[in-house]
Amino acid sequence: MTDTQTDEQLEKAAYAAFLLEHRDPFKAALAMIPDDNKRAFWIAVHWPKDEAVIAETARLKGPDGMAGLASKRDLAKDIWTRMQGTVYPNGTVVPLPAEDYAKLAKLYADVMNYIEKPLPPSQTTNVFLPKAIEVPTHGTDAEWEAAAEAQQAQLLSVSRSRH
Repeated sequence: MTDTQTDEQLEKAAYAAFLLEHRDPFKAALAMIPDDNKRAFWIAVHWPKDEAVIAETARLKGPDGMAGLASKRDLAKDIWTRMQGTVYPNGTVVPLPAEDYAKLAKLYADVMNYIEKPLPPSQTTNVFLPKAIEVPTHGTDAEWEAAAEAQQAQLLSVSRSRH
């Protein structure tokens, strides 16, 4: 491997890290190379599809895909530590003001799911459909034809123009 290939591999690894941070290929490239817009644009167009960048991005994300994010347990531990107040090197503890403590305690309870959230109101509506469809019966063909002729005669008798 030559030095230029090694440099390019290192740049691709750095680009993968910037890509995780910025999520936009163009912003990641400009953050990596702020002085050379032309090269940054070329990198933003070509490197997101590069196998080395994809592999490095997957490696940095880790198996669960949550790179750099604190777990729920870490977040709860950090909130709990802040709730304890400020501890100075000589062992003196300065407690938080009551209002700040209450806010942190509510946040801790929410993170740990101690606060049960109300369910939204039911959005279901019951629609009752008839179990059978009534189809009108017109009798025999002769009866239907006689009724149709009677209707036509009645319509013609009340119409203004005679056809």
